[in-house]
Amino acid sequence: MKENLIFARKNLNELVKELTFSNIVEHSINLFVSVEKELELGEKSFEDKVKAYQEVWKATINTLYEQEIQGEKNRYEIGIEWTPYTICIAEQNNYDLVDFFNLSDEDKEFCEDVYKKPITETVVVNKNANFILCILIMPPLISIADFYARAYEHHIRKAQSILSTVQNNIVEMPDYRCNIGLELANNFIDQKIYRKYGGMNGLLKNNIFEGIRKELLEIKEECGESKKLPQKAICPYCGKQHDIIVHKDDIFYAHLLLLHKDVLKKLGLIVMDDYRELFLTSYLSAITEIEKHLNDVKNVKCYILVEGDTEEKAIPYMALKYGKPLAYRGIKVWNSKTKQKVYMDFEKFIKNNPDIKICVLLDGDARKEIDNIERIIKEKKNQYVLHYIPNGTFEDIIDKDIAVYALNSIYGSNIFVKNDFDGNKPFLNQVKKKISMNSELGEFDKIQFIETVMKLTTQDNIPDIIKRVIDDCYKLVD
Repeated sequence: MKENLIFARKNLNELVKELTFSNIVEHSINLFVSVEKELELGEKSFEDKVKAYQEVWKATINTLYEQEIQGEKNRYEIGIEWTPYTICIAEQNNYDLVDFFNLSDEDKEFCEDVYKKPITETVVVNKNANFILCILIMPPLISIADFYARAYEHHIRKAQSILSTVQNNIVEMPDYRCNIGLELANNFIDQKIYRKYGGMNGLLKNNIFEGIRKELLEIKEECGESKKLPQKAICPYCGKQHDIIVHKDDIFYAHLLLLHKDVLKKLGLIVMDDYRELFLTSYLSAITEIEKHLNDVKNVKCYILVEGDTEEKAIPYMALKYGKPLAYRGIKVWNSKTKQKVYMDFEKFIKNNPDIKICVLLDGDARKEIDNIERIIKEKKNQYVLHYIPNGTFEDIIDKDIAVYALNSIYGSNIFVKNDFDGNKPFLNQVKKKISMNSELGEFDKIQFIETVMKLTTQDNIPDIIKRVIDDCYKLVD
């Protein structure tokens, strides 16, 4: 068996990025399996594998501190994390982990025993083997989030110290908490939930928190009283200066978040329904913001050359739903407008930047362009990739159930029926013909159609060729 095994920084960085999309189960599986292979644990029990996995994480976190924040250590125990965040992730998991890990009866018994350990009486979850396995392979997210927070503060102090030798001002740094996953994995009640239950006094009085009341009282005692800060603030209403008071209620909340993670976790589990709402709304808000900039890439490593607006809009969105966002890897979809222009852009890019990676997606009728590009990339498969839609255009590869549903949501229910479409004829031509026969429907808006399709797309119905395009681009930039 190999000793001193740790996860590579690259793997950790990818995991943290995926926290932004709550898409960490696949990464967790890969990390778990890598430990099993490296330590040759194939014949060991699943319990032994989990313990080995946790030991590798422990060594990894310790190494991070040694490399980045010397003199400080991890504050939290590495183990099975039953937290509101991991529960939400496990509830949403679509992977068949039971089949993947091929558990023995002894392994299944271990999983059941893990679940039987009390979390809190008020937590109600869908207890099944898949759910439990998902929890067991989760990384130590509290320790990871805490490391990034402390590393952020450490490097700010270091930068301020260096800059203070040449200028005397406060250096403002970007907030590490822009990663919504790190935030949710570490903080289990936000200000809204805290205020909903009446703040410090409300938590102490409410009977649903009776099981942790003693611990809450201890936190209250350590907080002291409200404090007046030495500086003053200008009131935005009257324009006069006023004392700044930090109230005990806010001090209590800060202590709960920063100094008492175990109590915070118990509190979050008790108000699990509130956390689920926080989880979903936070990710929805984050994804909505991300969607606005899905194809904004500053330092492009790889271009996907496409023929039109439909592909330019749809591919970045489908990549996000696929769990492989393009912009995060420096991949940009480039709309060349026509098939002829795709070939011209391809020639221009490889001439002006010989090191750039390129993936080309063309419609099947672009035979001349396909042949020309194939001749160029023949000896450079590690830099250039070509895909083409064998029959038709991008619209022809969209899942027909989704396409029909999208059309009916735009033009009215039951106007379009799946069986009306001939798979051997171009889909768009059939749609336009149907619309032209009914003047009340107006003209066909291709952009509105694809935007509606995008909202209905899930990971399961992304066209296979688009998955291959995305996968190949990831391989090119790795």
